[in-house]
Amino acid sequence: MSTSNYRGESPGLLVVARDKIIVGVVLAAYTPSAELGRVMTVNDFFVKPGNRWKGVGRELAIRLVEECKRVNIDEIGLEVFQNNKTAASSGRSIGFKPTDRFLFRQKLEQTTSRNPTL
Repeated sequence: MSTSNYRGESPGLLVVARDKIIVGVVLAAYTPSAELGRVMTVNDFFVKPGNRWKGVGRELAIRLVEECKRVNIDEIGLEVFQNNKTAASSGRSIGFKPTDRFLFRQKLEQTTSRNPTL
């Protein structure tokens, strides 16, 4: 099993492959914050169902932390659904802690078609 960073200097995209087949991926975005400093926010964290409970997610998370340290990120944000006890437990096991923040969202109605080239 190997973990690769496909952005060179940015830990924003990491994958785990077995036999040259991607079985897990983390997609994160760098967001500078006046309050929190240099923040990497995880947008997607996915492990193929047949590869779950085999250390793939843990390997991805550990590598993400290592890569973020390498590029001087101050904090990693990881959003987990409240009912996803497995993800919450996994996050805690490698040092993530719940925060006192709430996540608010607002869906926006699109008035024009999306341009895939943007």
